[in-house]
Amino acid sequence: MSIFKSYNDFVKKEHEITDSIGQIYGKRAKDNDGSLQQIDGSKSVYITFDYCPETDLKESVLNLLRSEGIPCTFFISTKSIKEDKGFEKKINGIDYSIQGHSHEHYTANEISNPTQKEEIVKNLEYLNKRFKTSVKYYRFPNGISTPYSMGILTEKGIKATSWFNGIMDSRTRTYFDLSVDGKVEKIADKFDLLKTNMLPGKIFLFHLGDNGDRTTKYLREFITYCKENKLTFAKL
Repeated sequence: MSIFKSYNDFVKKEHEITDSIGQIYGKRAKDNDGSLQQIDGSKSVYITFDYCPETDLKESVLNLLRSEGIPCTFFISTKSIKEDKGFEKKINGIDYSIQGHSHEHYTANEISNPTQKEEIVKNLEYLNKRFKTSVKYYRFPNGISTPYSMGILTEKGIKATSWFNGIMDSRTRTYFDLSVDGKVEKIADKFDLLKTNMLPGKIFLFHLGDNGDRTTKYLREFITYCKENKLTFAKL
């Protein structure tokens, strides 16, 4: 018997238990702030990547996208891309779109309103200029927004974007339950649970480097499953 009152409570505890560096993911507002977790009416699924500071591009991930012909979306922080002068060359041959992911990768609820605005505005300006694009989507670092930062996006016509039902290459893909007596019990692999809700329009989050070979392994598994079930891929 579970002590959890809701699915969100369940995920909150799973994050607190399994994150090895002690970040408290239960503070995330991604399930409640209005951020997109799916594209209504779409017949495809969306593979997205966060490119954050202090992560290296995993060549095996890029090669997999290239060889499988999978379109994807890169959510990029200015700090990461400024230090990566060869990014465009590295992703050559991949069908991609570029979207926003902050300037310095600060967490929105830990900075002042002016800095929150700066994080968004500088990021959009840099990406639009460098990639000659018009950013339409934005993902907040650590999945945390504030009413003020959401308002900035609304003013600019940018859609805040989250992800569906968990991070696909997180440190553990195992869901845990906490029984009445407080004992932690393993109940399922995340991917097995996701299969029951792997529907068109869903947005899925991977990372470009900080999870190493795990990302390549799980991405290959994800792509194979989608193809076997006649799901197509698209970029935002």
